[in-house]
Amino acid sequence: MSVRIREDKNYIIMTRADSLITKITITDADGNPYEPADTDKLRFALKKNYDDKKVLVYKDIPIDTMELRVDSEDTKSLPQDEVYYYDIELTYGDGIVDTIISGKLKLTPEVY
Repeated sequence: MSVRIREDKNYIIMTRADSLITKITITDADGNPYEPADTDKLRFALKKNYDDKKVLVYKDIPIDTMELRVDSEDTKSLPQDEVYYYDIELTYGDGIVDTIISGKLKLTPEVY
């Protein structure tokens, strides 16, 4: 898989039209792992600019697997050699919303 994730800045580099499959882990301020409840929800959103209203890629992340999957078709039509902004949001069962990750994603050119 040609995906690189720079842990230090939540910066993802991937080839346009490739797939991204990665496990999401959540820890509290003390570094303890958070075990999501069945009523919690996770979602991923990708935009050209962070404050855009238009979401280019939206993915629900299954709470039972905590696995983000961005499929080939999700980025195939997006311009290559561009940097996009993403975040991952956790909505707790009681309705409280927490953006747990935000970062940048760069789509590099495909080689035909």
